[in-house]
Amino acid sequence: MTSYAKALVRLDDFSNFEKKAHLLKPVFSLQGISDILSRLGDPHTAFPCVHVAGTVGKGSVCFITEAALRAAGYRTGLYMSPHIRDIRERIRVNGRMISQKDFARMYDAIMSRGLARPDEHTYFEALTAMAFEYFAEQKIQIAVIETGLGGRLDSTNVIPGFVSVITRIGHDHKAVLGGTLRAIATEKAGIIKPGAHLVTLIQNAVVNQTLHDACVKTNASASWAIHNSPPGRIADRIPENFSTNRFYMENLSLSRTVLEVLCDLGFPTTEEHLVKALNTAEFPARMQWRTVTRGRKTVRVLIDAGHNPPAARAMKRELVRQAQGAPVTAVVGMMRDKDAPSFLKTLAPACRAVICARLDAARAWPAEQLATFAGAHCPTVHTAPDVVSALEMAFKSTPANGVIVFTGTFYAIDRVLDWTE
Repeated sequence: MTSYAKALVRLDDFSNFEKKAHLLKPVFSLQGISDILSRLGDPHTAFPCVHVAGTVGKGSVCFITEAALRAAGYRTGLYMSPHIRDIRERIRVNGRMISQKDFARMYDAIMSRGLARPDEHTYFEALTAMAFEYFAEQKIQIAVIETGLGGRLDSTNVIPGFVSVITRIGHDHKAVLGGTLRAIATEKAGIIKPGAHLVTLIQNAVVNQTLHDACVKTNASASWAIHNSPPGRIADRIPENFSTNRFYMENLSLSRTVLEVLCDLGFPTTEEHLVKALNTAEFPARMQWRTVTRGRKTVRVLIDAGHNPPAARAMKRELVRQAQGAPVTAVVGMMRDKDAPSFLKTLAPACRAVICARLDAARAWPAEQLATFAGAHCPTVHTAPDVVSALEMAFKSTPANGVIVFTGTFYAIDRVLDWTE
């Protein structure tokens, strides 16, 4: 049997768009994952799925929905990406990460029964197949599945139709999904299956029409979440960060609507279960606040892995609400396939200084290039050789009443969390 350590090393031999998006030709197909799953006996058909796509908010909606279903007593599966500290974060049953032993065992399963020619498959296809095989083996009752990129041709889109969720849509991954909101929405709408149910938001008119047309084409029913006030009778019982954060309220409204739809489909939950989910679910690197003390000095740190203009707008609103005029220093690192100019155009004006960090990844924007983008919108911009150096620089220059925000990527969050502990 392959060891866990060897499984990790061998997975890196697969074509990995997450690490090499700047080098790989963006060609996607469902044939590869379909072939693997067919040889495994189609484990993805053994359980119903809530399938979540969108530009921002996918992670929060997945966490809330799964936690509420688990609170109601269902045996759940959760598949998300990317991970922050441990690859096993991506595959969870009943809220628990897959064990190292089971991870290695699932790797062996797909290698021995699923992959005819490993060189023809991708890292994400392999992980997706491992997750579906594990969920089927564990006899889960329902899974919450987050798309990796887009929707129509994402490897997760082989699952049968049940409930599809599309969060707020904005510009991201233009090289793969298209340069217009209509094109991006069309790709996201690819997860809407014939006769299934869509849960989404009322948003941009072009996006609304695109999703409506997709429902008509597939004969899918739709529920449109309303998010301008705390939902139902739980207004006084939800955590403060939800009730005061427009971004979280939007995701909460979506999750609540998903749960209402699931009630009609044989998975009843109550508002008690939703409240419990909100008070127990973790949202790492998503509007996550930490307090850092060094000596006699204490500053607040906002950690958010957002990397597109909609995420930047949400962070800007959060900083206005929380900082309340205190000076803000942003530490930013980003991957080259992200729209860094638009992201920084939105966020940088809210900051008194921006420190651009070099990331240890060939796919990353050079810190100097990020500084050029930020410098057009913020008077004080610096570069740093790595993330920790950037955070230390920010801490030294930020007064005790100030705020540091780290943002732009998931791929350095582990070091940021370590620095704040």
